[in-house]
Amino acid sequence: MKEVQFYPTKHTIGIKSDNGLEVLIHIGIDTVELNGKYFESNIKQGMHVKAGEELVSFDIDKIKEAGYDPTVMMIVINTPEYKAILPKNTVRLSMVIWQ
Repeated sequence: MKEVQFYPTKHTIGIKSDNGLEVLIHIGIDTVELNGKYFESNIKQGMHVKAGEELVSFDIDKIKEAGYDPTVMMIVINTPEYKAILPKNTVRLSMVIWQ
């Protein structure tokens, strides 16, 4: 299980796993300026989620049309606590990236 928190504009999600790993998922560059437009949260603050659950959905075409870069970033917040964090695969849309 993982506990989730999200920014009110729904473009950023923080996840803390039971083993202490803290991850930030940031959808788009400067998309905070959209004030939640084109984003739909499927979670509630503090909710515990399991691998495969949809956290947020967004309209990538509308985000691009509005002039924003839809790049999704996954950032490990507490990196100093880990010896190495290395990607195993290229991430594709709808792919489970962390369990």
